[in-house]
Amino acid sequence: MSISQAGRQLFNQRQIPYIKPFYSLDWDNDEDILDWFRDSDTKLLAYYSNLFTEQKQNLKTFYNNQTDYDTLASLIAGNYQNGTSSQDNDDININEMFLLVMDQVSMVVSNELTSQVLPNNDDYKDKIAAKYVKMWLNSMSYELDIDIQRVKWEIQKKIFGEAFVIPRWNKDIGDFHPLATEMKGESIPLVDEKGKKIKDSEGNNQEVDKYQRIGDIELINPLPWEVMIDPKDTYQYSNWFYYVKHEETDYLEREFPEKNFNNENALTKYDSSSGFSKNSTNHTKVFYFYHRSHKFLQEGASIICTENEMLFKKTFEDEQTLIANQKLPLIRFVSMNMGYGVRGVPVLFRNAYSV
Repeated sequence: MSISQAGRQLFNQRQIPYIKPFYSLDWDNDEDILDWFRDSDTKLLAYYSNLFTEQKQNLKTFYNNQTDYDTLASLIAGNYQNGTSSQDNDDININEMFLLVMDQVSMVVSNELTSQVLPNNDDYKDKIAAKYVKMWLNSMSYELDIDIQRVKWEIQKKIFGEAFVIPRWNKDIGDFHPLATEMKGESIPLVDEKGKKIKDSEGNNQEVDKYQRIGDIELINPLPWEVMIDPKDTYQYSNWFYYVKHEETDYLEREFPEKNFNNENALTKYDSSSGFSKNSTNHTKVFYFYHRSHKFLQEGASIICTENEMLFKKTFEDEQTLIANQKLPLIRFVSMNMGYGVRGVPVLFRNAYSV
């Protein structure tokens, strides 16, 4: 049996991993939840390894980074990576895949997106409300640089077959709080929506910092192999997803001083400049998890954790819209959506390679 035949047989015999439903876990047992993350991440990374390898190879092709370091001596490979090796090659190298991707992306983004908000009836108030909602959407599109972001998402969709965007509220960005700007140097207590003073963990009143910001929407755009979706037959039945960020360990230690990050496993981080995954001892793998409202988990769930530490855990009790529509806060761009499976297919590169 040839290597290709053995590899094909291995792939065909691979079973779809069974991921235990999250709603069956004990919500109050952090260790049980962390075990679920470790087990699920290991299974899904192994199952989708062929797709992720293909996506990384497509990215190297797009960048025209095709040096095969495995065939070079370690010293020469180091020189290539450091840019110290001279290449006496006067041939002109035209990256056809780059031209093909950018040509298709340009054709798509040339059609400008416009928001359309229609009134529900002929009532004057409803028409005015629709008008102002449209103005607000146009303003938000400008503030978030949607036109520029859209080019990036379309490029990723062509290369990887899929792209993901997660809108999140980041309390540490945005303009300065008006009270913090107007009343610098004065002690101003923080209050909740009901006007009650907010206490810290020691029972003291929290105050408005002079550099307090009001927060803003942030569009997270992780690489496809850093996103995992509940592996159902179709995406509409998926109950959860999570994405991974490689946070600096120093930042986590200051943000969560009561947590211990010394027991985290060695992190392998993708290096886009070389196209390889490399070890990083200064970063920690952090999971950002969302579960939609479900029959057995009515208020949904939002979790931030590492492999060994629970950092944040809450339901969508304060976000009734997510509970009402039972949708995941995930925006998916897929190059070919046949309505089956939860991952995209890099069909452009597959067809182009054969040509």
